[in-house]
Amino acid sequence: MKFQDLRDFWLVMLGWKRYPLPERVTVQVRKVLDANCFKLRNGKTVKLIGIAPVADGRKEAIGLLEQLVLTTKTMLLFGPQRQDRRGNLLAHAFILESDKVKEIEAYRKEFIYIEFDGEFPDGFWEIDALGNRTVNPDVSRAMKPTKPLYLHVNATLLNCGLADFVSMPPNTEFDDMMKAMYKDAYRNEKGVWKMKG
Repeated sequence: MKFQDLRDFWLVMLGWKRYPLPERVTVQVRKVLDANCFKLRNGKTVKLIGIAPVADGRKEAIGLLEQLVLTTKTMLLFGPQRQDRRGNLLAHAFILESDKVKEIEAYRKEFIYIEFDGEFPDGFWEIDALGNRTVNPDVSRAMKPTKPLYLHVNATLLNCGLADFVSMPPNTEFDDMMKAMYKDAYRNEKGVWKMKG
């Protein structure tokens, strides 16, 4: 029986067998591939939910993403659809607030933090008439730091004006908040939107 478990473990690690992924995992990033994706140490590629690279800001976005995810362990939060048709993992990336993150001067005031300890705080989710769960942007912005703060990488890239917002159904849990970040960056001409305004 142990041999079967070990065999299954290696089949999954090599990508030859698929198991449902956990909803939340902590990973180490090996390399940033683009403004919205990176490769993990285990060889899997992660595509960030809700963002798309902007040609004019791609280099700057890659630089910020490298500073964020290569400096510390990254927590991935999966939505209902965990992989795209190419086999890339689809996730929201979070990193624990740390001194290394605080050293990033250029965009620090644009960072979006979420209080997270494995449970979402009261009022974080709004439920509509159809029972769909979405993020309450007022609660996520106004949370008091009583629990560990995690930087939401996807929303931060949008708020810095370094990415376009793209809804990726059924992974829409953070869409309202991220769309608000994108609109704010565009309206205030942050990042690449300085040139577009």
